[in-house]
Amino acid sequence: MKSPTSIDKLLNSGNHGLASLITRTRQLGRFTKGLHELIGPELSPHCTIADIHQQELVLGVDKAAWATKLRFAAPALLKQLQQRFPELSTVERITIQMLQPLEDPRATSASNTPPHLSAKNAQLLKSLAQTVDNTELRAALERLARHADEES
Repeated sequence: MKSPTSIDKLLNSGNHGLASLITRTRQLGRFTKGLHELIGPELSPHCTIADIHQQELVLGVDKAAWATKLRFAAPALLKQLQQRFPELSTVERITIQMLQPLEDPRATSASNTPPHLSAKNAQLLKSLAQTVDNTELRAALERLARHADEES
């Protein structure tokens, strides 16, 4: 029987894409940290280095206003980044893309508003409750039907 491979071995072996993915993630994190030092505390929370491919450095921002500021600063910013990180010497341009914000399911308006029970559905629940023999179920249906009476 083959013994299991350790996680450390999987992450650091050259045979798997995980090692290169981790290396790439660390590199982007290092570049992003340098970017944040250059752009300052006002803009840093809204900007990240999203990708580097071919001769292009892709910055991701969360609002159009920040994208506009970065577009004007991009040529000087690229030179500063290249001075700080020689690995970026082949980059010829910076492009800026809007990032889609991650939605917090607790913050959505749908989860904060109670479900609406229309008067028609409340009447159907009341009618159903009258036909049910089980007293607990009948009481539950009547309580549910009263929610529409309170909100309507």
